[in-house]
Amino acid sequence: MKELLFVREQSPLLRFTACVVVSIVLLFVEQRQPLGDKLRYGMAVVVYPIQWAVHAPNVLFSNLAQYFRRKTILIKKLQDLDRRNLLLNVRVQKFQAIESENVRLRKLLKLSPQRGENFLAAEIMCIDSDSFVHQVKLNRGKIDGVYTGQMVMDHNGIVGSVINVNHKTSTVLLLTDPSFAIPVENVRNGRRAIASGTGVNGMMLLRHVPNTADIKVGDLLITSGLGGRYSTGYPVGVVFDVQREPSKPFAEIIVKSNAELGASRHVLLLGRMEIQE
Repeated sequence: MKELLFVREQSPLLRFTACVVVSIVLLFVEQRQPLGDKLRYGMAVVVYPIQWAVHAPNVLFSNLAQYFRRKTILIKKLQDLDRRNLLLNVRVQKFQAIESENVRLRKLLKLSPQRGENFLAAEIMCIDSDSFVHQVKLNRGKIDGVYTGQMVMDHNGIVGSVINVNHKTSTVLLLTDPSFAIPVENVRNGRRAIASGTGVNGMMLLRHVPNTADIKVGDLLITSGLGGRYSTGYPVGVVFDVQREPSKPFAEIIVKSNAELGASRHVLLLGRMEIQE
């Protein structure tokens, strides 16, 4: 037992001695340059896999962390780009709507009233939600000089007429309403008729036109001024279809409205100028 303890007490000395011997051998080898280089190269080759195995987890975790960090950044940038793209698309649509509205406004500005008449610009505030009633409300009323029966038009033609006037607003009956009727005249031959609404957006009918009447598809119809309610010479619509049946005394004539009833936002109220003595 004592001998074993003695051997264990001597083991550090033996290790020290071994280290010294190894050091001396290495110094001796170092003096021989070619052999030392080969030895260092050989040791490097042996040690490299160990170094790679030791550093591989750190490199792997570092690369994975960098990958996920870049992925997170790219996802965030992609989301930002999607939001910007959506915003730009909305702005483009808005600009297109504004551009279209500006085109219509410029056309309105080019219109000139006839002698003894004037124009009053108005904006459509709302449209009647009842599918059987074709009416709109304007932001002009008695305070602006609006009166019942006043003709309303857009840059293409007649829209309708005022049927109700309040202090600051007014209601317009559109020419496609079934209860609307207006005297018209064929520009090509001067033939007169009555156009009335059908309840279908953009479409009217010519009533009581004989089968033998000279009327063709494409004929332009304007206000005739008969009855004194509407001024003469303003576009109403174009003949869209003509149906003649020998068994019936009257032809069925469909007229397409010139006015852009579903697109117009700004309209003109055609009024009578006060005659100053």
